[in-house]
Amino acid sequence: MNKKITITVFLAILLVSAITSPITGAKTTSEEDGVLIEIFESEISIEKNKDIDEPMGSSDSNKIKITVGFKLNIGPLAKQLLFGRRIGRLILFGPQYIFKYLVELPKANVTVSVEGCPDWCNATLDNSNFEFDYNNEFVNNETTLTISVNERPPALEQADIIVKVNYEGFWTIKPASNSTNIPLFSAYESKIEWDAETEHTIPPLKETTIPINITNNGNGDTIVNIAVLDSPENWNISLDQDNITIPIDNNDSMKQINLVVTPPKGFENKTINLKLTSRSTPKEDVDTKYLEGESITFSITFNNDGSLKEEEELPVIEIAVVLVIVLVLIFIVIFLLKRKKQ
Repeated sequence: MNKKITITVFLAILLVSAITSPITGAKTTSEEDGVLIEIFESEISIEKNKDIDEPMGSSDSNKIKITVGFKLNIGPLAKQLLFGRRIGRLILFGPQYIFKYLVELPKANVTVSVEGCPDWCNATLDNSNFEFDYNNEFVNNETTLTISVNERPPALEQADIIVKVNYEGFWTIKPASNSTNIPLFSAYESKIEWDAETEHTIPPLKETTIPINITNNGNGDTIVNIAVLDSPENWNISLDQDNITIPIDNNDSMKQINLVVTPPKGFENKTINLKLTSRSTPKEDVDTKYLEGESITFSITFNNDGSLKEEEELPVIEIAVVLVIVLVLIFIVIFLLKRKKQ
């Protein structure tokens, strides 16, 4: 009598489970997934322990802990009848699992995969396969996702790495899947270089133009600001451009600016310091603090060529020559007068 009651209760629970669980339709599938009739719901949870809040630069890496959980959506009584009775194990797992003491109950195989990783980075999991005991409460396992950035990624590129977990189902247990997104973006890495003659001999009071080549070797289009630091007194110094935009195109990654100087009369050797400051071109939805790049300073020394000094010395020589000639003439006149008196 008790056995009949138990079977009746079990069949009632099974009927309720079949009615309340969304059934996509009875289907016979391949032996690989082992699903015969989708009756019992399964559920997968996935959680990450953090997000990536800062841009990632060349050779940077981040580790994110991923927690994966799995369970059957059945109540305690259904669990007792399905796992504790032969007919329950037959319905849940198939005929080969009727005798639990002869055949070990199967495990739920859950796979973890990475999708949507851009080509400028790598994302790997230290474990991508888990086996769970079938239970009506979540059992968790952990894996670690390692994200690394390749050398010289494109600046301020945004992407979403998707970590997906999947259970293919088994016999009458439905498949389940879940996923989580990890947003990330690459850092702007500026690298500007300058090329110019660092020592010049120039004339005073005359304009001299010094070409300066600036090259963008960074990972994004760059705005370069040029400034003269501590301009010396009485010097006229200017730049034909105080900012330029340099793309990263290999054919057009170098620009030229001109430094124009006019030194004062009688200047001594003088060193002028210049500063180059780089900044990324604006990007939509990117905080301005991530656009800032590097600053570099360099010096150019100017020597007086002495040309003005020579011009100043020339009249002195001429006066001296004239004085010598006058003195000679005076001496000749005196000499002639003395001879005449004699």
